[in-house]
Amino acid sequence: RLKEEGIVPFWTVNHGPTTSLYYRDLDGNGVELQVDNFQTEAELKGWMMSETFNNNQIGMEFDPDLLLQRYLRGDPIAVLQKQGA
Repeated sequence: RLKEEGIVPFWTVNHGPTTSLYYRDLDGNGVELQVDNFQTEAELKGWMMSETFNNNQIGMEFDPDLLLQRYLRGDPIAVLQKQGA
């Protein structure tokens, strides 16, 4: 819906623990919309101890349009939430 209003993110990144879209408001302030990627604290802690996190603590950028297409075609949420999906 935001894109239909001409509001697009300036950065989209799957941090691992979250998938985040960053926007600017009319005053230039950054606004983050995010969703948690892990269901439990144990899963999150396990990922933070992983080699993936050790090698890249910022995350991976993603194409939000492609992510939406995949969601609409029925790709499992658990798959879409993984870095590099």
